[in-house]
Amino acid sequence: MNKYQMKEQNAGKEEISIPEGVERLETRKAYVPSVDIIDNDNETTLLADMPGVDCDNIDITLEKDILTIKGKPNTEEYPGRSLAYSEYGIGDFQRSFSITDDVDRDGISASVIDGVLTVKIPKTTPTTKKIAVSIT
Repeated sequence: MNKYQMKEQNAGKEEISIPEGVERLETRKAYVPSVDIIDNDNETTLLADMPGVDCDNIDITLEKDILTIKGKPNTEEYPGRSLAYSEYGIGDFQRSFSITDDVDRDGISASVIDGVLTVKIPKTTPTTKKIAVSIT
C-alpha cells in the first residue's frame, strides 16, 4: 500500500453510532466531525470540522456533564439538475464530550469560520479549603 492509498482510506467520514432500539428522526445521515482538542491551564478548546455548516445551523447543549455539538450543513440545490455522482455524502454532524467539574459553564463560547467550529471551554480555579480540626 503506498502513501496515497493510505491517505485516501483515512479521508472517509464516520457515521454516528446509534444505540440499539433508538431511531433518528432526521432522514439524512449523521457523521462524527473530526475534532482537535487543545488544552492549557486556562481553557480547553475544541476545533471541529463541520464543512458547509454556518452559525445559524449549529446547536450546542450542555446537559449535566455532557457537551453536545450538532450541525446541519446547507445543501446546495441545483434547479433543473440532478446529482449524477457524489463522493462526499451530505449529512448532519453530531458529537458529544464529557466535561469535568472544573469548567466555567457560563463562560463557554463558540464561533464558526469556514466550516470549523471553535468551542472555548474556560476552566475555573480549583478551590481547596483547609479545614481546621479542633480538640473536643
